[in-house]
Amino acid sequence: MSRGKWIGICIFLFCVGAVCGVGLYFGVSHGAAEPDTKMELKAETEDSEEETKLVETIAFERTVDPDVSEEFAQITAYDKDHNMVWEYGTDGYPLTENECLADIGEDGDHYYFNECGTVVALDRNTGEVLWKNDDFVGVGGDSAIGDDGVLYLCGYQGPDFCAVDPDGTTIKRIESFGEYYAMAHKIRCKDDHVEVSLEAGPDGWSEDGYTFSVSLDDYSVELIDKPDMVLDGIWSTNGQSRSEQYTMEISGEDVAFSGGAEQITCEGTISENGEGYRVDTYHCTMYSNMDGKYHEVDMRLRISLVVLDSQSLSYSIDVVSGQDYMGMYEGYLYR
Repeated sequence: MSRGKWIGICIFLFCVGAVCGVGLYFGVSHGAAEPDTKMELKAETEDSEEETKLVETIAFERTVDPDVSEEFAQITAYDKDHNMVWEYGTDGYPLTENECLADIGEDGDHYYFNECGTVVALDRNTGEVLWKNDDFVGVGGDSAIGDDGVLYLCGYQGPDFCAVDPDGTTIKRIESFGEYYAMAHKIRCKDDHVEVSLEAGPDGWSEDGYTFSVSLDDYSVELIDKPDMVLDGIWSTNGQSRSEQYTMEISGEDVAFSGGAEQITCEGTISENGEGYRVDTYHCTMYSNMDGKYHEVDMRLRISLVVLDSQSLSYSIDVVSGQDYMGMYEGYLYR
């Protein structure tokens, strides 16, 4: 073999070795870097998961600045350790006789509040504004959330009723139930209707004196006539009986029960129980002069009501807690 061919073969082999070496170098380097990159991504993912905070509670705080005669609201979300997750602050609004900033509540992933007539929906987890609905325009009234997530609102100076679905669309708005009715201040969700109570009506002012039912089928409105109910029956105490008069005022779910020689006074709620109605009372007070002096006695009563006809109901009163000598009270309730 000539010297020239030998030199050419050597040069060729040198070049092939160099190329393979470079490829091997970069291949090994790339293979070694891949596990490190995966470890870094995994670590970043774990860190981001640790930083994610789940909202446990949401607090609505309304404040008043007397220097500028304005009201503000601050909404703050906290995690289970009471660390702040997000916060949302409103603008300042001039003070009026009615509070124009009010909490509505939360349902699912939504949190709602009334910002001076505009219903605002925030993302419960991030505080992001999802939508705003300015059809309501009411303040100082009340609000409720139905089982299907629909918002129901009433304004103290109107409107008397407004329904907004969870995506922010107005379903129904009723400015007034009638010319002589005003000051809507309480709203309650029922199975197939919503009840709204107003303070002003044809007979003047009366707290919870005028209650309307709004059908959820066709949104027709009906006045619920619930006059005072008078209990006039037999009160039994230690085997002795005497006739006394008691008054039960029912408005919506709220009940006020009072009367009798003992001057008993109770407040409570009424609910259906299959056969009729049950009244659970609380904050009951009775004055007794058994020893020549009046004593204030705390007690709780449970009243069972059974409808007999359109004009009367039978009832029985059980003492759940209180004085043993109270005994039982049974009789009839006449409208």
